[in-house]
Amino acid sequence: MPAIVLTWNPQRWTFAEGERTEQQVRTESGRLTPMAWSIGRRRSVPAGQRAFLLRQGDGPRGIVATGWTRDLVEDNAAEDPSADKTRYVQVDWDFVVDDADPLPVALLAERAPGANWNSIRQSGVDIPDTAAAVVETLWSAHVRAAAPRHLRYLSRWRRRGEMRRAGARASVSTGKD
Repeated sequence: MPAIVLTWNPQRWTFAEGERTEQQVRTESGRLTPMAWSIGRRRSVPAGQRAFLLRQGDGPRGIVATGWTRDLVEDNAAEDPSADKTRYVQVDWDFVVDDADPLPVALLAERAPGANWNSIRQSGVDIPDTAAAVVETLWSAHVRAAAPRHLRYLSRWRRRGEMRRAGARASVSTGKD
């Protein structure tokens, strides 16, 4: 299953005061941090898909969080029928690193071909399995260096993600939800 890249530009949208720090603390202690994230006009995202949060804009650009998709959340049409329809996916973040220390886009572009890391402009872009596997390896090394408190949870989240993907594949192949 391809992974999904979600994007975040701090110049366009900011977290509530202290929210990013709280997410880091929660994931460093092994807890998931659920959050709805925009996927633009994309219609669906399978549950159990690996998600990478790509920080864009000014400052250091690169991956600052990873998680697993859970549910597609309702769009924003009910809030403002005149607005462009934006859909959201529920993501359980498993690792959040400091925004100042992302896994750099330059390294992603060099080592994880198959995705145009310098050209991703919106949330909800799939990257192929081959690129996702390389990103996962780079991310694990990055987390070890950037947030060593996460180390004891790396294999646990990886196993949970594999189980989620297997469950999602089973429900698709059997037609069960």
